[in-house]
Amino acid sequence: MGKKIKKAYSVKLNRIVSLDDVNTKNREELELKCPYEGCRTSITYTEEHIRTYGEKSVIIPAYFRLISENSSPHSADCIYSTIGELFSIAKKSMGMLESIEDNLFEFRLQVISEHRQNKKNAKTSYIQEPSVQNVPINSKIIESGTKSAYLSTIKKILELKSKMEEDNQLEKALVLKNGAKTINWNNFYFDKHDYYECYSLLENGAEHPICIEGIIKKINFFPEYGSRRVSIELYRLSNRKINGKTLVPSVFINFHGNNLYKKIREISNGGTPIKVAVYSDNINYYSKGFYLNINPNVYNEKQMHFWN
Repeated sequence: MGKKIKKAYSVKLNRIVSLDDVNTKNREELELKCPYEGCRTSITYTEEHIRTYGEKSVIIPAYFRLISENSSPHSADCIYSTIGELFSIAKKSMGMLESIEDNLFEFRLQVISEHRQNKKNAKTSYIQEPSVQNVPINSKIIESGTKSAYLSTIKKILELKSKMEEDNQLEKALVLKNGAKTINWNNFYFDKHDYYECYSLLENGAEHPICIEGIIKKINFFPEYGSRRVSIELYRLSNRKINGKTLVPSVFINFHGNNLYKKIREISNGGTPIKVAVYSDNINYYSKGFYLNINPNVYNEKQMHFWN
């Protein structure tokens, strides 16, 4: 398993080459290999292309990737290998990410938010008052001494996921544990096409943190609050037709506090990023008409990752 790579080693030129040195015409003759000296497995060049998600067209920058994950994978210690990167992350995770067998890691999910609260659902035929993701009565917020290491681990996993050649690569390598329970990746990480499943999970009483990824439609800054806030709207790409009615999952991510306000303002000054992924255990959700609203709350910079 491997990540998208920005440079390669050319056997023909006997040197490292960049994406600017390669195109679809010369990629074969350059004999491209992994740039990590201890690996040198065969890789290939994928040119820049456009993907369309609903009304949004996204430019996917060029990158190098494995020719075949099965016949010519990266070496186990390669820095461009998913497994190699997970080993590196695990070393600094204070035991929260551990290797349990070849090419398999266990990651223990933790409660990090001190802002959580319990509310009962209050439904009518058209609107449901905001509810908050359930918390088991015996759940404990992670101790401050290990919280920083845990958040750093989360941040690195979000970054690693954004670099994957294929969407299911981390799913194959990680076993997620919430206490004694094993959590399926599909019940933990929700991308742009999975918001309906995310809402259903929350409505059915999810008791574990989740990640939500999406394509940014709009960034809204609210400087007038005492503690400034940012709300990011994601493109709606996972509508579902249920009993003849089209339901529209809608995600707005709320970022709280002056530090996050400044950080996101700084990021957006360089141009609005295309994608964002967040980790949250404090998620408001409610229905209004055809809309299924999902509002993750984020309080720490390490709970978020932006990329293009």
